[in-house]
Amino acid sequence: MFEVEDLSQASPATVSRCGMVLMEPKQLGHTPLITSYCNNLEKLIGKISETVRGYMHYLSDCCIEYTNKVGKFPVPTDPNFLVNSMLNMFECYVKDWRSTEVAVKIPKEADEMLQHAVLFAHIWSIGVALDEFTRPKFDVFFQDILMNEDVNAKYNLDLPNFELKKVAVKLGEYKSVFDLYFDRDKLAWINWLKTVPPYVVPRDVTYAQLIVPTIDSIRMNKLMTMLVLNGKYPMFCGPTGTGKSITVGNELMRSFDNTEWIYLNMSFSAQTSANQTQRIIDGKMEKRRKGVYGPPLNKMGLIFVDDLNMPQKEVYGAQPPIELLRQWMDYGGWYDIDTNEKEYRHIVGVSFCTAMGPPGGGRNAISPRYVRHFNVIYIEPYSQESMNYIFNNVMDWLFLINQNPSYSGGIKGMRDNIVNNTITIYKLI
Repeated sequence: MFEVEDLSQASPATVSRCGMVLMEPKQLGHTPLITSYCNNLEKLIGKISETVRGYMHYLSDCCIEYTNKVGKFPVPTDPNFLVNSMLNMFECYVKDWRSTEVAVKIPKEADEMLQHAVLFAHIWSIGVALDEFTRPKFDVFFQDILMNEDVNAKYNLDLPNFELKKVAVKLGEYKSVFDLYFDRDKLAWINWLKTVPPYVVPRDVTYAQLIVPTIDSIRMNKLMTMLVLNGKYPMFCGPTGTGKSITVGNELMRSFDNTEWIYLNMSFSAQTSANQTQRIIDGKMEKRRKGVYGPPLNKMGLIFVDDLNMPQKEVYGAQPPIELLRQWMDYGGWYDIDTNEKEYRHIVGVSFCTAMGPPGGGRNAISPRYVRHFNVIYIEPYSQESMNYIFNNVMDWLFLINQNPSYSGGIKGMRDNIVNNTITIYKLI
């Protein structure tokens, strides 16, 4: 017995000789995923898991039904995938409590912590996968849930046996739920911009080295670090010019190039082959024991694949480099292609992070069998506020490095007008 995605490459003769069982994901539903996870969670936190279970079922039912109705996902997904992403994000808040190396005492505030964590997990799994046009609608919808409104009636959702559940969690003051990060240790919701020190324009860098952090890049860095350090795989998807590659590359150098981590940065193109991909990765691995390979001893490896969906599809619709990476996700390795024995190489101690543009314009839609392993994070185009912040800091850098002679006060005072008008003209063109 084996499972196929579709029968697009099957001939009538093939179909006639197979017994087919059609089972759509909606027939299973996402309820068993949450039930199974919370049953396991109960062994860790006891009766608190019942509160978590109730919040997860209520929020997932509402959010999935709403996004099915009005949501648009640049990377094709299904409800089970979104709920699994939510569980991955939630797990980041409890993973350290599962430690088997040291005794961990569950804090007395665990109940309250995890109620907040469930909200954060839904925002940054289901909401973050939406495009820039439907995400604001989801934002309003989620705020209505927090205000304890009857969203089933207000949005004409088709939720059978719906019972209004009061959400006791308060997020404080905010404009958008996407502006906030939940800090478990402080038990507080914090604006993303306040999770890092204030940006100071550096003087001793070139224009090409100047990286101005925005709320978008801060969110990318934090979500990437959260997921990777907890054994999950982030996938960033967004249009060209949203800073995916440079933001991830900067975070790799800052957080994953040390005594504990080593990273490999690789980029796909239309001509990338599976063999090239395997040789690049194998070239960075060291032999641990017979048939087992990994990064240098006592280090973890993070492999960043940029332009993931660029490889051309072969005659049957597969993308061989992606199928190779999927094989690692499913089976933990691949066969050696450079020896006659063709032994199986188990690759251990590595994690993956990927980035790509939305399908179209030379980029292909990738296999759902590969996407299912990731948490998809859609990166919106820069807002007007972010664009102004970036270029205002670039202008400040220009004034800072030109001190002899320096720009006059009148020129410096025109900074905001120069930036605003330049952006306006660019958008008109």
